[in-house]
Amino acid sequence: MNQTRVHANAYDGYLPTSAEPANDGSPLSAIAPDYSPEMIERVMGWIEPFYKHYFRCEWRGAVRVPERPAFIVANHNATGAIDVFMMLYAWYSRFGHSRPVHGLAHKMVFETPIVKELMPKLGAIPANPRKAHEVLEAGCDLAVFPGGDWEACRPYTDAGKIDFGGRKGFVRVALETGALISPFVLCGAHESSLILDRGTGIAHALGIDSLWRTKTVPLGLPLSVLPSKVTMESLEPIDLRAETAGIEDPDEKLQHGYDIVTSRMQETMDRLQAEREGYLG
Repeated sequence: MNQTRVHANAYDGYLPTSAEPANDGSPLSAIAPDYSPEMIERVMGWIEPFYKHYFRCEWRGAVRVPERPAFIVANHNATGAIDVFMMLYAWYSRFGHSRPVHGLAHKMVFETPIVKELMPKLGAIPANPRKAHEVLEAGCDLAVFPGGDWEACRPYTDAGKIDFGGRKGFVRVALETGALISPFVLCGAHESSLILDRGTGIAHALGIDSLWRTKTVPLGLPLSVLPSKVTMESLEPIDLRAETAGIEDPDEKLQHGYDIVTSRMQETMDRLQAEREGYLG
């Protein structure tokens, strides 16, 4: 992997060359006005020792990422903190600011103190189909974790399982925009925390599922940060319009697209899991 550090170079018309938030009237500035290359530079410095030494991260298949706009579909792990930052470091180490990537995030991200100040500067935008369309139609790369909290809070015994919980919104967006899906598998990230159960019953009893639109209250040691080796791999791009062209029924088309993406990601996860040496890799 090309470990070129982030540098404030040209943004090809989408972002300004300065390190200030994008507010220049470009297509992306209206979608993500708080995006800050300067903050990404700063966070990269914090992440680097964890990426290189603590989690011993490796990104395979980066050359498979298609030309923008790439629609990156990734699995979510360890309550969501580890994988987001490791992906961010990997992406900007390789592409710099020539390919700013934005990620759809749960509404809690924008309502939690400190987090709501930081994440929009790193490219987080509210998770909804309209925002997804806007980013992709502006010609920019977009990352999404379809499994959300359901997958990020799965038991540690399911660490090697791709589990989007049947959520097919990403398939619909890919079909509507024609964007190529770039599957991104993270193996080992979930082993960094010890989650025993999703705690769905507790979430429902406390009303968290309706108030926060999250079905989980992870039980165990969800905030633990164990030094698990993280291997990431980008798969070959998937053109869901082409893959589902012969299917007329809308529901069948969505299901087939979902099955294609998740099955290929699971095959990769199984292979990467087989390479691991012990629980922490």
